[in-house]
Amino acid sequence: MPTFPWEKFKAGEDLSPEALAAENVQEVAQEPESQLFRTAAQGLTFRFADEVEAVVRSAFSDRKYDEVRDEIRQKLTDYKISNPATALTAETVGAIIPSIAMMATGYGSPVGAANLKRTFGSIAAQSAATAVGETEDLSDIAGIGTSTGFGTAGGILFEGAARGTGKLLSPLINFVRKKFGDRADTAVQAELQRLVESTGLTVDEVISGVADGSVIADNLTLVNSIKSMVNEGGDVAADIIARSGARRASTGQAAQQQLEGALAPQSSDPNVIRAFRESEERLKNQQAEAYSEAFEQAGDVPVELAEQMQNILQRMPQARAGLEEIYQADNIVPLFRTDAAGAITLARRPTIKDAEILRRTLSDIKSGKFREGQGTMGEVVGGMERTLRGGIDEASPQVGSVRADYAARMSARDAFEEGRKALNKNVDELQIFVDGLNPQQLEAFRAGTMAAIRDRARRLRTTVRKLADEDTQIGAALRVVLPENQAQSVTSSLRRAADADIVAEKVQPTAGSPTAQLMREQELRGSRPSAEDSFRMSQGDPFAFIKTLKNAIPSGKGLDQSQMLEVVKILYSESPELVERALKDNTVQGELLRAAERIASALATTGRTATIQQSAQ
Repeated sequence: MPTFPWEKFKAGEDLSPEALAAENVQEVAQEPESQLFRTAAQGLTFRFADEVEAVVRSAFSDRKYDEVRDEIRQKLTDYKISNPATALTAETVGAIIPSIAMMATGYGSPVGAANLKRTFGSIAAQSAATAVGETEDLSDIAGIGTSTGFGTAGGILFEGAARGTGKLLSPLINFVRKKFGDRADTAVQAELQRLVESTGLTVDEVISGVADGSVIADNLTLVNSIKSMVNEGGDVAADIIARSGARRASTGQAAQQQLEGALAPQSSDPNVIRAFRESEERLKNQQAEAYSEAFEQAGDVPVELAEQMQNILQRMPQARAGLEEIYQADNIVPLFRTDAAGAITLARRPTIKDAEILRRTLSDIKSGKFREGQGTMGEVVGGMERTLRGGIDEASPQVGSVRADYAARMSARDAFEEGRKALNKNVDELQIFVDGLNPQQLEAFRAGTMAAIRDRARRLRTTVRKLADEDTQIGAALRVVLPENQAQSVTSSLRRAADADIVAEKVQPTAGSPTAQLMREQELRGSRPSAEDSFRMSQGDPFAFIKTLKNAIPSGKGLDQSQMLEVVKILYSESPELVERALKDNTVQGELLRAAERIASALATTGRTATIQQSAQ
C-alpha cells in the first residue's frame, strides 16, 4: 500500500490526484531506454563497442563520429545509473563470451594457460584493452596504466583463487578414489592421457607395449615432453634423470643377456673369447687322451700300409726330414734308415701312431705348398695324404673317428675367428657362408660374432642403436647370424634398449640446445622483489604490485610437484596393471568427476575475463 507523501505535504506542494498523476507520467518519461544489448557488447569487445558503432553510424549519416560516440556513451551511462544490477550482469555475460571461444579453440583453456606466468601476458593484454576502451582521453597514460594494473591484479587474483578452489576439491577427489577402488579421474590421469594421445597410439596399444617389456617413456615422440619436465627442475627433474638412467642400464643389460643367450648359450663366461679358448684347450687335451688310447689299441700297421709308408718316405725327402725332427725331439726310436745308395728301409715295424705322424707331416707340407703358390705340388702331396689316411682309417677306425672329431673342432676354431669378422661382411655373402656351416661351426661362428659385438659396444656407445636398426650394416648382419627362433625376441629387446638409451641421453639437462635453460635463466633474472618494489607497492603503485604478485606465482603446468612425480612414475612403470589403472577409468564416478572438473574449469576460465574488465573499470 503506497505511503502518504508527508514531505510534500509539509512543503505545501499540490497533492491533488491530477498533480500526482502528472508527476508519475514525468518520472516514466525520464526513465532511460534499455541499453541491454549495447552494455553486453561493451563486455564482449573490451569496451570498444561504442567506438565501433559510432564509426558505422557516422559513415552512413551526416553526423560526426564524436557526436555519435558521446551520445552512445551518455545513454550507456544513464542506463547504468538507472539499472546498475542489470547493466553489470549484461556486461559480465558479454565478457564471458570471449572466454568461451578461447576454451573452444584450446587457447586460454586450463591446459593451454595452466602456467600462471604464461597466463600473465594474456591477463595484462585484456586489462590494457579494457582500459583503452574505457577511457575517453587516450592521452591519459597514467589513468590507462592504473586501470591496466588493477585489471591485471584482479585477473591474477581471480586465477589464483580459482586454482585454490580447485585444490580444495582434492580431498573430495581422494575420498572418491578410495571409495570406488582408486579408479576415479584425476589431473594426473588427464596429463597421462594427453601424453599418450601425442604418441599416436591407443591406450590399449600402450598397455600392450608395457606388457611386452616397454614403458611409456620409451616412445621417442615423448622426448621433448619429458625434457621439458627436466627443464622445470626440482624433484621431478631429479626423478626423471634417475629413472631414465636406470632404464637405460636395465634394458641394456637385458639386451646383452638376450644376445649372449642366442649367440653364445654354452658360455658362462661373459668374455666369449676367453671362454672359447679355454674350451678349445680342454678339447685338445681330451683329443690327446683319445689319440693315446686309440694308438695303444691299434698296435702295428698291416704290411701293405708299412710298404705304402716306405714308398712315401722314399719319394718325399721333406717328409723324411720332418719325421726325423719330430722323433728326435720326442725321443722316439727312428722309423727308417738311409743306406749308402740313398735307399730308404724301415728300421722297425711301424705302428699306427707312426703312420698318423707321417700323415700329419704330409698335411703340413701340403698347406705350405699352397701358401707358397706351389699348387701343383700341393695337390700331389695332398693325394699322398688322402691315400695314407684311408689306409690308417681302415686299419684303425678308432683313430679315424678321433681324427674326424678333432678336425671338426679345429674347423670350429676357424669358424669362431670368421664370426669375429661377421659384422663387417657383405650381408649377402654372409648369408651364403652361414648356410654352408655345420652345427658345430655355426655355434662357434655365432660365439665369435658375440665377441665382436662386445668389443664394438665398448668402443662405440651407439652400437646397441645400430644393432636395433635393421637398415644398418651391423643390424642386417646380426639378423643373418641370429637363430631364427630367437631373432624376434632379441631384436625387440635391442629396440627397447636403443629407445631407452636415446631418451636417457636427450633428457639430460646438458643435452641439446641450451635455449630452454637460457630462457629459463632470463625469466628468473631480476625476479626477486627489491626494497624499492616493496616501497612503491606500499605507495599504491599498481605496476610494482603486479610485478611482486607475478613473481610470487610458482612455475608449473597445472600440476604440483607431487602430481608430476606420479606422472613420471607411470611413464616409467613396467607394470601393465598399474598403467591400465592410471590411464583407464570407465566408472560412473569417474565420469561424474570429469564433468565436475569441466564445469569448474569453465567457470574459472570464463569468470577471469569478466573479473579483469570490472577490475580495470
